Amino acid sequence: MTGGGTTSVSARAGGALARSFATSQFLRYVVCSGLAAAANFLAGNLLYNFAGWDGAWSYKLAVMLGFCTGMAVSYGLNRAFTFDRSGRRMHQEVRTFVVVSLGGLALTVLLAAGLRAYVTPGLVAALPTDGAIGRFAGDPEATSHFIAIGLVTFYSFTFHRLFTFGQGLRAGLRGRPG
Repeated sequence: MTGGGTTSVSARAGGALARSFATSQFLRYVVCSGLAAAANFLAGNLLYNFAGWDGAWSYKLAVMLGFCTGMAVSYGLNRAFTFDRSGRRMHQEVRTFVVVSLGGLALTVLLAAGLRAYVTPGLVAALPTDGAIGRFAGDPEATSHFIAIGLVTFYSFTFHRLFTFGQGLRAGLRGRPG
């Protein structure tokens, strides 16, 4: 409903979601996950730039392995510094973390591959190539991977807050507390 000054449930939920990104908890998440993203990026970059995994499938595999490295770092740091204990057993949190993270993995790989194929070639051609940033931006694989990691941050924070370190997937899907 939008008439008569009444806001819809989806509009209120959207506003609450947007406000959750302007909190100290999100800032802690960004710092911890930034460190995890650095581990993700470093592992992937080592594989596609130094181990030669830059073919169509090997690039995707390098991004996946980088993601798995970052996932392990993310769970440890965010459990310690970002989120309150959920009250669920650790193995339940880890299981939910893996499920939510696999969604993030799919998004990261699809975004990185799509950006690499359709966006970054034109972007890279338009950027200067001098200096460290220019050399990094001149690498379509690294640029695509970096942008994809940044975009997936918002999905990951929301789903980990609600499910991994919240009530869990089953309870969340049923719509009632764990």
